Amino acid sequence: TSGSTAEVKGRDRKVSEAQFKWLPALAMGTLLVGGAVGAGGLILWRRRQGPAWEREAELTAALDEVLSDTLEDLRAERDPRRAVIGAYARLERTFAAHDVARDPSETPREYVDRALDRLGVSTVAVRRLTLLYERAKFSPHEIDASMKDDAIDALAGLRAELEAGAEVAA
Repeated sequence: TSGSTAEVKGRDRKVSEAQFKWLPALAMGTLLVGGAVGAGGLILWRRRQGPAWEREAELTAALDEVLSDTLEDLRAERDPRRAVIGAYARLERTFAAHDVARDPSETPREYVDRALDRLGVSTVAVRRLTLLYERAKFSPHEIDASMKDDAIDALAGLRAELEAGAEVAA
């Protein structure tokens, strides 16, 4: 029996040696997460301090002003097709004026997604406008007053999101 007892003790020792070491894993995980958070904070800080941040702030301010004017024009325009196309065109001109030009290979949707991503704004607010623009510009289908209202709602949503982002940044 003493041989079998020694054998069991030997197996127990091997099992305990093979057990996972939680403390070093926890320490390493904490260092990795801390490093990632620190790197993210440094990137954000540099972005806010650099010229890119200033350009984005200028674009946001210009976009807010254009959206205000566009909403007024959109509400006043009687022809829903012209209203939707005009609203999108002003958005595109504003982006282009602030060095976010449309790549010739980009669809309207890809372009707006890229431009708004640069500002940290979700594309959900303006995706409906882009879809309406594509329909109004590239199809013979009717654009009715409810679609014009959808375009107004999309622009108002984008403007609200830009204003909320500006308050957080300030």
